[in-house]
Amino acid sequence: MSETFDDSLPRNMKPSIPSLGRIAYKQEHNKFKRALYFFQEGRPREARDLILTILQEEKGLSCENISSYASSVSECGIQEKFMLVSLLHVLCNCQVSIQNEDVEDSVLDMKIPLDILDIAFEILNSMYSSIQNGREGSRKKKQYLCLYAAVLKTKGKLYSIMKKPKDALAMYQKSYQILQKELGESHIETAHCIINIGKVHFELDNVIESIHAFEVFLRVANERKSKDFSKIYDALVSLGTMYNQCNIPYIAQKYLHQAQEIAKTHFSNDYVKNSQVHFKLGEAYYNIGNLDKSIESYKVSLNFELDYSFHATKLYEMQRRLQEARKGPIVIRLIGMGYALIRKESYEEALNTLHSALRIVPNSDEETLKDTSSFQSSDLRVKIYSSLANVHKCRGDFNSAVENFQKALEILQTNNPDSCHALSANLWNEFGKLYLENKFYEEALECFTCARNILWKIIFQDKSMIVQYTEITSNIAKSHFYLGDFQKSILHYKITSSFIDANIGENVHQHMECEEEEFLFRRQLRTMISIATAYGRMEKHYLQLHYLKRAKTISMENDFAMTSSEVSLIDDVINDFYAKKMNFKVCETTQWDCAPAA
Repeated sequence: MSETFDDSLPRNMKPSIPSLGRIAYKQEHNKFKRALYFFQEGRPREARDLILTILQEEKGLSCENISSYASSVSECGIQEKFMLVSLLHVLCNCQVSIQNEDVEDSVLDMKIPLDILDIAFEILNSMYSSIQNGREGSRKKKQYLCLYAAVLKTKGKLYSIMKKPKDALAMYQKSYQILQKELGESHIETAHCIINIGKVHFELDNVIESIHAFEVFLRVANERKSKDFSKIYDALVSLGTMYNQCNIPYIAQKYLHQAQEIAKTHFSNDYVKNSQVHFKLGEAYYNIGNLDKSIESYKVSLNFELDYSFHATKLYEMQRRLQEARKGPIVIRLIGMGYALIRKESYEEALNTLHSALRIVPNSDEETLKDTSSFQSSDLRVKIYSSLANVHKCRGDFNSAVENFQKALEILQTNNPDSCHALSANLWNEFGKLYLENKFYEEALECFTCARNILWKIIFQDKSMIVQYTEITSNIAKSHFYLGDFQKSILHYKITSSFIDANIGENVHQHMECEEEEFLFRRQLRTMISIATAYGRMEKHYLQLHYLKRAKTISMENDFAMTSSEVSLIDDVINDFYAKKMNFKVCETTQWDCAPAA
């Protein structure tokens, strides 16, 4: 039998679901084998009933009072206890599967499965002393530890279902440590455990740790020539997604193309997998600016989704719900394609695409679409309206752009008043830029101020918002400049500068990518130029000279080349200043102090 990435350990270890019966007895246990078969075939109710029958008829244990099992078997031998833990382990998994069938939308009640596992742990703990002192032999000790690791892993899965990722991570790590010690890091089952660690790290935004875990998994899968292509596919897609998020799209594409080949070869009829990988490729191509490939990938993904919906209607009534569930991914793919079309300046096609998405999304979160990750209907409508606003902005339709920004902000404030701070701040900032470009400076200032006030609530807890925050404060300064209030403009530019100084250098790498740090240095450069510009308008030429020199120093110290026009203008102003130093006046014919640079 070929080795696979399922929930089983190798035959000589035999601690997990498909082979737990062999731990207890060398002879095959027919009822237990049949229960395992039912579970693997997706028939958890039959498996549960059969296990309860085994517990009652052959073990003499009451099915109504599971909590009494630990004390009931205190005098049993090691072999009997192995068998009981094995049965409870499978029973727990059956119970989770049954509840998953019965409960559609709410978080599952994990009390019963957790109670079952707690009893399993009690029995395992009662076995520890005789196992530890070696009376049962090294083979039994190894079986015990691997069974213990399997139960820990199952408890980790329960915590994941309960949305307790830190607790889940603790269970998975304990399980991994045992398996790593007993089986080695390169063993297939150890790798199977580390993939769960990778998933939880991904959920907790620990991207580096998650990438490491998935890459270890793939290395072992390759070494052992694993045939479990489903888990390999999942690992490849996860890595592609994370490298995309880290703005390393070329590595992301490498993993996603491998996932695409697996989907094409081994899952040709799996519309969900094929749709997913093409959607992720669309994102990767978008990030490197290959818009034609991005749009093509989104369209292929949509075609798979539409095929899925079409085929779902051919099945019996229970499958009909799947057609409804897939509307969420269709909306998300339409939005992604809309982004690419906007960037490509195909505005009419972008409008049609986004309006198609808008027609599918329900008007309230009570009708929230399934299969949309963490997105609710309101989140999707915000994304659509903000994208429509950008299309109209690019087309020069100011009124339509304002209308769509207002709709997006209204939905966000109605449905998520105390969350989505970053998204809300970004919307207000984009709205302000629209007003600024159309010379509505007071309205722009109001929007930028709203954005600043929202982001101020989280900026000290979430350092990833620093770049966005400095852009907003810089836009406030720019608005004051155009309103003719140079004093306030300088004040806000100096606030921007101070905030940048406090968040670049040695400490920045704890929360910021290197390219973001470089971006802040460049913003600092532009901020110095803008302060100099404002001082020039106020005819404070010594201060203007001071900040122009600072700008040149920043540029030279950090190897950030200014544009030739910027260098020329700065040199002209400085040369004029020294040429007329005796008169303490800079030549008023200079073109420098015409507009803020930041």
